[in-house]
Amino acid sequence: MASSPPETTHPFAPLLPTNELERLIGREQRLGAVSHAIVAAARTSKSKRVATLHITCSDEREKESADEFVNTVVRELSGGPYSRRAPMRTANLGARYEWGSAPLAANHFAAEGTEDSLVVIKVSSHVGYIEHGDKREYGLLDRELATTFSCGAICCLLDGASKPFTKEMDLLFGSEGLDRLGLLCDPTVVPPFDRAAIAAVINSRMQARKAMLDVGEHSWRNPGQSPESILVVSTLTINRPGVDHECLIGFYSGVLDSAEPSGIRFSWTGLPDDPRLIKVSHEAGALYLTSGEPTTRSARGPREHRRLPLHSVLHEPPTPDEVHSAVDVAIEEIQSNLEQRKHPAAKLALAGVVALIGEFMPIAGLALLFSSGAVELHHAWRVHRVASGQATETEARALFEEISDNFDHLSENDAKLAIDRLAIELR
Repeated sequence: MASSPPETTHPFAPLLPTNELERLIGREQRLGAVSHAIVAAARTSKSKRVATLHITCSDEREKESADEFVNTVVRELSGGPYSRRAPMRTANLGARYEWGSAPLAANHFAAEGTEDSLVVIKVSSHVGYIEHGDKREYGLLDRELATTFSCGAICCLLDGASKPFTKEMDLLFGSEGLDRLGLLCDPTVVPPFDRAAIAAVINSRMQARKAMLDVGEHSWRNPGQSPESILVVSTLTINRPGVDHECLIGFYSGVLDSAEPSGIRFSWTGLPDDPRLIKVSHEAGALYLTSGEPTTRSARGPREHRRLPLHSVLHEPPTPDEVHSAVDVAIEEIQSNLEQRKHPAAKLALAGVVALIGEFMPIAGLALLFSSGAVELHHAWRVHRVASGQATETEARALFEEISDNFDHLSENDAKLAIDRLAIELR
């Protein structure tokens, strides 16, 4: 098997006109500043149709954030009757991005087509604080009746609680082989008073990445349905006495580009996803987040992202020659049958290849299938966990069996392309 390492990234300019947004990164602002900057970016881009999606935590303290997005971004940019203007929205524990929601939002607002269209996605993680003199302790909040956790989902994650939502967040925080949760819980890396704030920053940053990848994946598989521009904004709501504040973490900007594998080119402008690289300070009583990383850099799209687990696997001891030989023979026979129409059902043929790969090399097989496009992108974090060696072989086989049981999401042509890509990777 042959593979190139993940691409390095280089600083360059954002892909959309976002000057007003850039000035806000890392600085605590009154609620509304980010929304006005989003509106300015959308108007400068001259997009005629704008789809909006807002992801927030279920916490009742996020009402101010949700209302402000509607009152500024949606009412300024959305079409239709004024009283009916609203974003597509998701509210759940931890402000988790749900796979498929961005393409659905784009579809809901694209009745007249995708020309001159823009999708605006805002991810709002949140954190509260209490004060000890001139020092803030993040993660706690004085509510009406008591002092409680804020955000409760992130506090559960940091405390190691095993809940359905924490399992999903834990996978995300450990993606790409970086133990972000372990770093957050290390007091020599992140001061305890700042831990909840940095965790909320990382959560918003990573959820925004999921949204970006989801849009890119949908564009790759459905090129005619892709919006022309995408803006994914990552923010931190700061729950406080009086009116809430907000801190812009960064944003993904994306534009159609036929030279890109997914058809969309993305850049990230903002803070990194590594807790070690984010520094917390306060200026005039306001939160200020900084990093030594480049402000704007190229962002991996879904196709590049799919190769990351394969890159991890290829650093392990090489697969035995007899395994390569057996899989090669099977793929060559299937490719020949498909070309000669002896076996016209590509999805059935793919299932046969998968069964053979799973028998010999389930862990490398997962990375191969993920890279080929045969595995849906929402499995990314579980595949990352397996490929990086964080899962047992039993877990890997269980995931392999779960994935290989169903290729209904693939068209016959996609299945044929997956077989061809597997053949290339295995040679």
